[in-house]
Amino acid sequence: MSSAQQLWEKWELQCLVLASFILQAFFLFAAGIRQRNKSAVLRILLWLAYLSADYVAVFVLGHLTLQMDDPRHQLVLLWAPVLLLHLGGQDTITAFSMEDNELWKRHLLGLLTQVAMAVYVVAKSWRRSSDGLLVATVALMFVSGTVKYAERTWALKTATSDTIKDSRMSDLYEAMRTREAAASGSSSSSSSSAVRIQRYNQDIVGRQKWWLQEEYADLVQAAGDSFPNCMNALMDIPVAPWLQPQIWGMIREIQRLRGPATQAAGAGGSREEVDAFPSRAYKLGEIQLSLMYDHLYTKVGLRYAQRWPVVGLGLPLLTLATTSSALALFAAAATRKKDGGASYRAVDVAVSYVLLGGAVALEVLSILTVTLSFRSYCFLRDKLGAGGRLTPAVFWLVRSLRPCDKQLWSNKWEQYNLLAGCIKEKQAGVLTRAMRRVGLAGDTELRRISDETKALICNELDDEIRLHVFSHARGTAILSRSGRGVGSQLHNSISRVDFSTSVVTWHLVTDMCFFFGGKPPGMDDGGGRHAALAREVSSYLMDLVMERRVLISSEGHVAHRKARDEVKQILARHEGAKVLDAGDADAMRKLLEAGVPMISDPAEGGAAPEGVDMVFASNSYETMRPVLPRAWRLAQLLLQKGRGAAETGGGAPPWEIIASVWVEMLFHLATRCEAGFHAKNLSTGGEFITHVRFLLLNRGIGWNFILGRA
Repeated sequence: MSSAQQLWEKWELQCLVLASFILQAFFLFAAGIRQRNKSAVLRILLWLAYLSADYVAVFVLGHLTLQMDDPRHQLVLLWAPVLLLHLGGQDTITAFSMEDNELWKRHLLGLLTQVAMAVYVVAKSWRRSSDGLLVATVALMFVSGTVKYAERTWALKTATSDTIKDSRMSDLYEAMRTREAAASGSSSSSSSSAVRIQRYNQDIVGRQKWWLQEEYADLVQAAGDSFPNCMNALMDIPVAPWLQPQIWGMIREIQRLRGPATQAAGAGGSREEVDAFPSRAYKLGEIQLSLMYDHLYTKVGLRYAQRWPVVGLGLPLLTLATTSSALALFAAAATRKKDGGASYRAVDVAVSYVLLGGAVALEVLSILTVTLSFRSYCFLRDKLGAGGRLTPAVFWLVRSLRPCDKQLWSNKWEQYNLLAGCIKEKQAGVLTRAMRRVGLAGDTELRRISDETKALICNELDDEIRLHVFSHARGTAILSRSGRGVGSQLHNSISRVDFSTSVVTWHLVTDMCFFFGGKPPGMDDGGGRHAALAREVSSYLMDLVMERRVLISSEGHVAHRKARDEVKQILARHEGAKVLDAGDADAMRKLLEAGVPMISDPAEGGAAPEGVDMVFASNSYETMRPVLPRAWRLAQLLLQKGRGAAETGGGAPPWEIIASVWVEMLFHLATRCEAGFHAKNLSTGGEFITHVRFLLLNRGIGWNFILGRA
């Protein structure tokens, strides 16, 4: 037997149990970072650790059954229940993804089998142990480990979509049934019925008017009050229809509040610099989504379950008490054994101290993590009020860890530019092409979202004329308002095709306007700001729809593929394609001027190619027709109207119209993303489209009522 193999066999158990402990410590400190970081490296490390943690603990637990008779390992009796504690995981992460919550039954089976395995190891070792203190230590750790593992399984079940939907739909049904019984006079207690209906109304509408709150603590409380309705929005749960008048009242009140700011902007003021409303609106959404993340991916939601808060809050205290007592008893047992002249192996004693002391430290830190969460403060303020000593003290600690100006998510979005992506593919070397094949390289890039961009998007909601159509208009409202209504080519380019096809077309239109419209005004000017906004939102929606398949149709997929093929044809004819810079507006303008007119349109030529119906192909919005020439004509039309408006001194600048089109598309997509997409991305740094969804929700737009959408 080689020396390396002998060394491994000698230290195998100690290394494995310490590795299991290190993984738990890594979870406690690193799991929360993923909420506000889109790093692929961090995501991969957490994924590997999440998979490895259970495998290592189960492997070691099984391996202990083979080491029970080894006189070198007398403390195997103690390590078995400690591994149960590790299988229970940390409060900062119960699930790596939403799919893990759905596997709670598998964890329940694991709980039963691993507890049985631990009982077997302890029972076999118990007979050989004459140390009563060690036996008491093992008993306490067994209780702690079993409670911790069962708690994790319970948390997973609580966060499943079926459990959440059943709970929220039950509340809706009970409220509707109570209201119906009260209206018909069949209710036995009118006061209890009124209280139940009022509680439901407050859960949905909230107890505070968030738009009037200027203090950070009040904003956190407003987010906590809206938690049930946020869960409804995240899971596509409808709300009671009798709340519509209250929602419309909220919309009107916010519009009255925003009136002076809108008038100031119309008079030429730069309200983005002084208006604090957009930042408060986004901060409210950040806190709400932070609460959603805690409920779906951590044990915080379990701690403050509405029905059994005492149980949820008492379990970690029980675990801490039993673990601390076990540490004290083990120290006494080791000391007495040493005083008696027959001590345990020094290495095993040191490992046991690390495991027990580390378990106590992790429990203390876990309790502090839960105590210093937004949910904890909302719970205390709801039960004890905002006064007193405890509630303000807790919020002071919460604010110290999460100050108001600290981002609670990544604040980044993926950008996919079709033209730049084709150029990147053309210039890729052999290695890069291989990486693109296996998905390790692509055409998207991660960029930070500026506060100015978010403010412009938020301020778009101040338009009272378009307010009632923001949840279903997808660019046509601003076109109709600017004199390009039904029947115009610009309007038809959106209304006569599906959403994903219009995204591809207008993405190309936006780039062509940028390259052919001359250099936009400076960023301090409205035109420059709207140009940047239009291009960023355009590239973001291209990433969502074309790269991540959100609300994509087969027609949109075909249009995207055709557009890429057409760009590749142009690049193949271009001599300098290998050194072309996608950010060079002059070079891109020359490329498109030379290449787009060379793409033939069969319907315009009077003869359709073989296999194409001439009547069908004469439709100017038929997907199988060339995409670039269509976008070229729309861009020229838009630029001509823009120049005409500038010359006559009337009308809206082209970039303001283009930006508004993209913001309407963003709102349209935000209210139609499936619930799974929003929930899934909470654990990967967050998605801006989810924050837009909650921005709309808090402004009273896109609510899903049981009898329809307001």
